Amino acid sequence: MFKDRLKIFSHKFLSKKFIFVMDTCISLLVSIFVAVAAFFLGDAEVQTRTFNLVWGISSVLASGIAFCAFNTYSIIIRHFTFRDTIRFSLAVLLKVVIMLAATILLHRFSLIVIAMLVADFFLTLVTLCGVRLLMIVVYDSYKGKIREAQKCCNVLVYGVNDKSISTVVRLRGSKHYNVCGFISPDRSIKGNLF
Repeated sequence: MFKDRLKIFSHKFLSKKFIFVMDTCISLLVSIFVAVAAFFLGDAEVQTRTFNLVWGISSVLASGIAFCAFNTYSIIIRHFTFRDTIRFSLAVLLKVVIMLAATILLHRFSLIVIAMLVADFFLTLVTLCGVRLLMIVVYDSYKGKIREAQKCCNVLVYGVNDKSISTVVRLRGSKHYNVCGFISPDRSIKGNLF
């Protein structure tokens, strides 16, 4: 039963659209985090609704443009390499440049905005790569459980006496055997649970 549940998902992949939306949402959440941190630092220039609205909208649009330009959503997650990290770095850099252009157009360019853009760059890059690495770890763990379940032998135990029960107790602690049931010549115990 456990094997069947694991096999259902063993060959499914995440769609490129899902990865694109996930990356854009992660990027937006990081930008919101940076904006909230700057807000609590108390700079009046970044505490306006207009700035925060432009910051959020430019983050979403810039992320979408950058991730499409560098095709980061088509990277196979379980084969994520250092070369892919460079693509992510360039995509996030493009995002920050577009956001910089939006803040310049809004006439809100200052040191705090530069600090926010630098923080946004590094936090977005670390978060996107960290999520990819976490997905690799989860995938490897999942595949390991499938391999373990496939190596497990199903066993039927003959008899329902004390020796048979003690054998089942010992086999339950083993990774190599799965006790499926009992075989007994006694028809009166048919269908009973032990």
